[in-house]
Amino acid sequence: MRFLLFPLIVLYSITGLSQKAPVKFGDVTIDELKMTMYEKDSSAEAVILSDYGVSELRYNQSKGFQLHFERVRRVKILTKEGLDWADFNIYLYNNTTDEEKISGLKAVTYNLENGKIVETKVKSESIIKEKYSENTSITKVTWPNVKIGSVLELTYSITSDFVFNFQDWEFQSKIPTIWSEYRTKIPEYYYYEKFMQGYVVLDVVEDSKSNSSITFSTRERSEGYVTQSTVSVDKVDYIENRNRWVAKDVPAFKEEPFMTSETDFISKINFELSYTRFPNSGTKQYMGTWADINKSYLEVLGEEIR
Repeated sequence: MRFLLFPLIVLYSITGLSQKAPVKFGDVTIDELKMTMYEKDSSAEAVILSDYGVSELRYNQSKGFQLHFERVRRVKILTKEGLDWADFNIYLYNNTTDEEKISGLKAVTYNLENGKIVETKVKSESIIKEKYSENTSITKVTWPNVKIGSVLELTYSITSDFVFNFQDWEFQSKIPTIWSEYRTKIPEYYYYEKFMQGYVVLDVVEDSKSNSSITFSTRERSEGYVTQSTVSVDKVDYIENRNRWVAKDVPAFKEEPFMTSETDFISKINFELSYTRFPNSGTKQYMGTWADINKSYLEVLGEEIR
């Protein structure tokens, strides 16, 4: 059981989610490359300048709603020890019939040479996919031409049919993070419990609703002397729930004695699919209520005491 989990309390905002993205891939600045130390932690070997992710459920006419995740991540190397941050792993889920798919993967090393920004792109041979476990694979990315002072940037997208496997988000890392932002867009048909863990206090917590719609097109063929095709278009309106979370100047995560697993203590937001409710279909439960969870915990505790 994770003891640092608690339900996330949401503040309501109408305009917050319309803000532009905090980072754009490729827009590395001279100041970022000239940076030699992180003022808030002079011992940092590297620092995450920005980590920005968006998860949403998009409708695909042949498959229904799919999870779509996009990310942009930028890291500054400050010391020799920080060179280890030139490797990054992306975990993808799979089962016997399907797998999560990665696309749009780009990674670049930026260096300052003679006052000019020089880019070195990651080549395909530096991107390796390996089996990690029965239901997980890893896509490994290794940046080239990395030096003290380099800025490493990465962007990618993941498309998934596993709606239960909503992307969690870590606001904290083993190095400091200047800006970490996560946004979600979820149709009213899906309800996910959100749990915040760790000690980092979020600087921005916003929630809003937006009108959205799905357009279905069907083709019908009539039989007779002349075969004709007609296309009918139907539109379904629904509410999309949007969230935005931001953490600024997050300190590096430090492991402490007797800590079982850093994944249970690092500051992050977790998602669990609670139920779905589609029009004319009723409610389908995927996880128990808090009363069910408490009951199960007390039963296990009672067994341990006995």
